Amino acid sequence: MPCKVTPDLMPFPVRYGDDRVELVWDRDQPFFICPVDGAKMEWVQAAYGEPPPGRRLVPAGFDDNGRPWYHAVALINGVKVAGKVGSLGGAAVPLNGKEEIREHYQVL
Repeated sequence: MPCKVTPDLMPFPVRYGDDRVELVWDRDQPFFICPVDGAKMEWVQAAYGEPPPGRRLVPAGFDDNGRPWYHAVALINGVKVAGKVGSLGGAAVPLNGKEEIREHYQVL
């Protein structure tokens, strides 16, 4: 699930709908970080949950029904905030303790 993680914040909070889920990294379980390789990947503009034509999105996980999530960032008050995009009609990003849908965003 896309989120921001810092070493000093354990457990780290992740937004799932309007619920706040506390995740604790178990060192015996896999934890994947998606390094962005500028030679092979780029952030591109997208909107309304539609993938940009001719682009292959980087998977970021799956929802409860097995549909894929993809990495997204949305601009909020001048700051790029990590989120996810899938079947929501936009990018879901954490804002003010809830998951907000942004119609315009970038995808990886």
